[in-house]
Amino acid sequence: MTVAIADLRNGTGLSTSEITDAELTEALSMADAVASTWCSANGVPPSGVGYDVAVKKYAWANIYRVLDVKGIKPSSTSTASLSMSSDLAAAIGEFEKMAELALAQHRKASIPNQRDAYVKHLRAGRGFR
Repeated sequence: MTVAIADLRNGTGLSTSEITDAELTEALSMADAVASTWCSANGVPPSGVGYDVAVKKYAWANIYRVLDVKGIKPSSTSTASLSMSSDLAAAIGEFEKMAELALAQHRKASIPNQRDAYVKHLRAGRGFR
């Protein structure tokens, strides 16, 4: 599965008057860039369920930033267990934490041998766990 603009529009429940398709496209491309850069830096492929989840969460964080800039803060708009309020920074932070967790899980699932991951950890100079 790959994330599409329709997924974002359906997931957020926002209309085109609140956020345009062009803004959704930009939010999605920025999210994809962040997630694929993270995957490249960690030596895992930028594909799979964990990657898609991370892209979607980063995209939602970007959408909330766009809405904040526009001054749209309806308390009735919600996504999963988060609802938009006057403090969007907390919601954006939660989406980014969920994306980072999804990428970390994606990395663990993509490494076939944990010994290789441990050797890379040691070679990076991060010491023993």
